[in-house]
Amino acid sequence: MAFYKSKLGQRILLLFGGQINGADMDDLGEVSNELIAVDVDNLKWWVVDVAGGPVTARLESRLVIVGDQFFIFGGKTYVDGQFQPTESYSVATLRNHQWTWDAHDVPYPAHVPVLGSACDAVVIREGDTTKILLSVGWHNIDPNTSASMPELLPRNMVLFDIGLRTFTPQIGDGEGFPGTVTRYNIYELPGALQPDASAVICTFFHGPHAKPPELYVYSLPPQAGCRALGLRKHIAATKTNIRAVCCGGVENLSAGMEERQVGHFH
Repeated sequence: MAFYKSKLGQRILLLFGGQINGADMDDLGEVSNELIAVDVDNLKWWVVDVAGGPVTARLESRLVIVGDQFFIFGGKTYVDGQFQPTESYSVATLRNHQWTWDAHDVPYPAHVPVLGSACDAVVIREGDTTKILLSVGWHNIDPNTSASMPELLPRNMVLFDIGLRTFTPQIGDGEGFPGTVTRYNIYELPGALQPDASAVICTFFHGPHAKPPELYVYSLPPQAGCRALGLRKHIAATKTNIRAVCCGGVENLSAGMEERQVGHFH
């Protein structure tokens, strides 16, 4: 899901793919390749016609909008009775009020690490260049085991150049990085707050090793590194169970939701 504001001022949420449930609880249903638009002002939604032929249906992919283009990364699709990670990307461009696919399910190059499903993606402003930072999601080490948890280290992060459409793996020793987490969210850090090309990472730890979330600032080279903001102890002091975080612009960096107020978040 991503926010798009048209040149006419129309505010739209775009959603791609997802799972269409079957009639029965045990029925996995179908995986969609439709693009859905939601008018957040008039509370209307519709299926967007994207010219240029269909792309692979997938769920848990990441949609990123840059200007008049949107990019679909990763996710998973349903093949031969089971879900398989989709290690590819697609690109569409808006021309004359019509979205058109420019790239169809292009496989990631061999040097890109396996990102798995539910990978994350965020726009990074690097001077006059706009790139997309991709980070690892969930993937199966063995088909007979459950999905492994994301390991947030430099070797599992890649920069995608939207102009050249090239992938550059990140380097570093991992000092200061979160490491293995249950789940996480990553957001663009506005330049007004951080002049370097940076992103904010919010991590969650559930299960037997549960602990409050923490925020990290990840900076790209030449100021490469990752540092915790030290908010975990302050969150712990509130005795709330924060299960979701959203980024709300320059002045409101993040906002949490308490489990006791809004129920269990997945």
